[in-house]
Amino acid sequence: LSAIRELLLRERQHVVAIGETGWDFYRLSDDPAAKEQEIANQRTAFSYQIALAKEFGLPLVIHTRNS
Repeated sequence: LSAIRELLLRERQHVVAIGETGWDFYRLSDDPAAKEQEIANQRTAFSYQIALAKEFGLPLVIHTRNS
């Protein structure tokens, strides 16, 4: 996730939006513990990207599937 922020700092003049980001629960693990971790990881990444969009004043392109 920090690599996205570094890219924005370095190449801001070329970045027009954050995305495609969001939740995709279509192919989650069948193992309950792994599934819970996968969802938590997606939520963390999505929240971070929302914050970046706000910080840099960029639109956010959202994708969701089975979520």
